[in-house]
Amino acid sequence: MPARVRAQRIGYASFYGEELRDRPMANGEPFDPDQLTAASWFYPFDTQIRVKHKNRAVTVRITDRGPAFHLVRQGRIIDLSAAAFRQLAD
Repeated sequence: MPARVRAQRIGYASFYGEELRDRPMANGEPFDPDQLTAASWFYPFDTQIRVKHKNRAVTVRITDRGPAFHLVRQGRIIDLSAAAFRQLAD
């Protein structure tokens, strides 16, 4: 059974979408903006994390590295797929 780790990070999120469809992610998989995935420097690949915004939450799988370092320094901690972002924004 995989270990459960509870770690909380608070920061900004953004999303990336259709313009990157089918391009390889850092883990080698083609990007699909319709899947519940995310990019983060803070978690290993295939880690599932729960992202919350106000009263909504979505579980995503880490498949890529990001955001860009200069954005991390500005407080952005994760880039979500368009599908994950929609679940939080609707």
